[in-house]
Amino acid sequence: MRLRHWGDCVIYQFCKFGVWLLCHTYFRVTYQGRENIPRSGAALLACHHGSYIDPVVIGLGVPRIVSYLAREDLFRTPLKWLIRHLFTYPISRDSSDLRAIKQAQKLLKEGRVVLLFPEGTRTDDGRVKEFKAGVGLVALRAQVPVVPVYVQGAYQLWPRRRRFPLPGRMRVYYGPPLLPADYAEEPRNRAGFTRIARELEERVKNLEKEARL
Repeated sequence: MRLRHWGDCVIYQFCKFGVWLLCHTYFRVTYQGRENIPRSGAALLACHHGSYIDPVVIGLGVPRIVSYLAREDLFRTPLKWLIRHLFTYPISRDSSDLRAIKQAQKLLKEGRVVLLFPEGTRTDDGRVKEFKAGVGLVALRAQVPVVPVYVQGAYQLWPRRRRFPLPGRMRVYYGPPLLPADYAEEPRNRAGFTRIARELEERVKNLEKEARL
């Protein structure tokens, strides 16, 4: 896998350790299903977007470097230098999903683990929203395993209209991956992309139900 610079890996791991300390004290994060994350090769993580904290706690549970797609306005903040060195890539909210799709495909060709939020934005009520067809397009073209992910407690601790998060418990669920063989017969058109997106949406909703038990 081609990485931009070995220094980025050092920065990523250093930040990961610091954030791990914070998340395991302030948020008390636990994990389930980490064995479902591929240990090598390209993979997609498809997650319900409940809170700003999602990318952080999801990445902590993955024993590999995770590549992220983020709004380009985050790259105009004082943290832009750090963000650029954490394998995060800007996408525009004003453009269509095409730029995000192309960037995800490029990263997957390099063998990366890429995190996507197929709903396109954070939830406003805590519920899983409809997954956009773009995640199906990326999966079908890249032919990679797609791991459904759900973060229990993220919305409750940091809902959309709250400025700062509350302390509390979170649990991250990584479900069994949707494998290329599972969707090999799907046509490479919008209908096929949409069916893959619906399947992933249902898998994430099943993780949500499991979290409530």
